[in-house]
Amino acid sequence: MGGMVAQEFAINNPDRVLTLNVMMSSGNIVDEDLPPISSDITFNLVKIALKYSVVPTERNTIKLHVASRMILRGAADYEVDVREIAEQVLYNLRKRQGYNPGASQQHQEAVFRSGSRYEDLAALDIPTLIIHGVNDPFIPIAHSEKLAGVIPDARANWFENMGHDIPSTLIDSVVTELVANFERNPG
Repeated sequence: MGGMVAQEFAINNPDRVLTLNVMMSSGNIVDEDLPPISSDITFNLVKIALKYSVVPTERNTIKLHVASRMILRGAADYEVDVREIAEQVLYNLRKRQGYNPGASQQHQEAVFRSGSRYEDLAALDIPTLIIHGVNDPFIPIAHSEKLAGVIPDARANWFENMGHDIPSTLIDSVVTELVANFERNPG
């Protein structure tokens, strides 16, 4: 949902945005000309959430996050770093007061209510980078391909062996692309 929030911010605050970076996103998630969000992935994420959220112990919350990342990896072939995920989960539980159990449903509702941003995105005049994983099982890459065609002078990078998550093996490459886009703004 972050890519959609970034789009809205850029549209509504063009004087405060120097560059736009959109990852694994859509300009209109209900665009009838594009394949929809995967209902199978959504079902699997809900199933995992029900399995591990009934008794929300630290251990079950870690299992939930690991299983979710594995689902969102899709057909990409990389190891999910269980230790790193466990550390993130424990930090959020112990230092940040945990997780909002209704957040996923609220995010989904916001995404579907947001409608099309195509017309407003076509009027943007800022350096834009669009990144998407070729193996994204959740939001089909066609959504980002359309974004790249809608936003003037947008650059796009389709990462092989990446799903709806950034594997640790691609972090340096993604950061390099982000920095290159930041540097496109002369201000």
